[in-house]
Amino acid sequence: MRYGVRDLRVFGSYARGDAGLGSDLDLLINIEYGRGVSSRLVDFVLAVRELLNMRVDVVTEGSLDPKLHARIFREARAL
Repeated sequence: MRYGVRDLRVFGSYARGDAGLGSDLDLLINIEYGRGVSSRLVDFVLAVRELLNMRVDVVTEGSLDPKLHARIFREARAL
C-alpha cells in the first residue's frame, strides 16, 4: 500500500452509529514501521482529511493508551 497501512479500522462515534454533525472520524491503523513511517503517517492523515473533507483522528495500535485498548478494539470495525 502507498502509505504502508496494513489494517484500517474505524472506532468511536461512527463505529457506534451515534456520530453527529460535528463528529470527527476516529481511525485505528496498523502501519508498516521502518524508514519514513512518520512522513507516511502524516501523508495518510492529510489524504484522508482531504478525501472526506472532515476532521480525522488517527491512532496506531502501538500508540494506544492501555486503559483505552479494550474499549477501542471492542467497538472498532474493519474498513
